Amino acid sequence: MHGGDVAGYRERYGREPVDLSVNISPLGMPEGVLRAVRRAASEPAGYPDGSCRRLRRALAGKYGVSEEDIFCSGGAADIIFRVALVYRGKRALVVCPAFTEYERSLRLFDCDARTYCLDEKNDFLMTEEDADLIAEEVGQGIDVLFIGQPGNPSGRVADIPVLERIADACDRQGTLLAVDECFIEFAEGYERFSLLGKLQEHRLILIRSFTKLYAMAGLRIGYCLFG
Repeated sequence: MHGGDVAGYRERYGREPVDLSVNISPLGMPEGVLRAVRRAASEPAGYPDGSCRRLRRALAGKYGVSEEDIFCSGGAADIIFRVALVYRGKRALVVCPAFTEYERSLRLFDCDARTYCLDEKNDFLMTEEDADLIAEEVGQGIDVLFIGQPGNPSGRVADIPVLERIADACDRQGTLLAVDECFIEFAEGYERFSLLGKLQEHRLILIRSFTKLYAMAGLRIGYCLFG
């Protein structure tokens, strides 16, 4: 299940749960978003812009990339499943511990989904040694590699040189590196840990969403950036 079964809890116990199943900002949804939702709800009859033109323009301006390098979708999980669909029946690698949707989506589309588990002794921090071992596995014919930056649920943030070792290996193999940055903006000085500035240098897709940082899981807005 994606997210906690809050409705089931309410039905069974008749009260609100303390929901620790998802990592969402405790600050709640920004007032500006609430105003926009209210405006949109007053005109519910029309379909939204399937190309998300206004949103893509805004994101392009925020991140300094081309609108053509942005794809918007119904939450980050939707993008993860779309990536898995593209690689139906191919070989995939997931760096664990990880968001369960990576492996679930890959197996749904008949991928040979393998896992590389980070060491609990290092508090699940990805090291240079891990990067070299992951690169070796990629070299064995992996088509798509999923990594969380930061990891979910570990919260550990890998250094950019470590990730670049893996990205270089993916380039050599022709592997797509799918990096989930949905939690990146919770990290202090997060720009130092994002691969955003490396988009044009690698075979890379960055997955992000509005869900966690802006506490808007119910609106289902995710996007990805690619070079």
